Amino acid sequence: MELKRFVQLFLVYALSLFIPLLLISWLNITNFFSMLIVLIIVGYIVMTIPLTVMTVKKKK
Repeated sequence: MELKRFVQLFLVYALSLFIPLLLISWLNITNFFSMLIVLIIVGYIVMTIPLTVMTVKKKK
């Protein structure tokens, strides 16, 4: 794996953690299950969209 690809994947992974956490704090969510749902759904969306775009670009 190239260093550029590794850095891209690491940044996508880090963003998939930080964006849901920022959203939870911004919305003042305190219920554990609500936090869990937001982390899972938003984290999944934030991770899959860039990974799909990067995979499609790599195949071209």
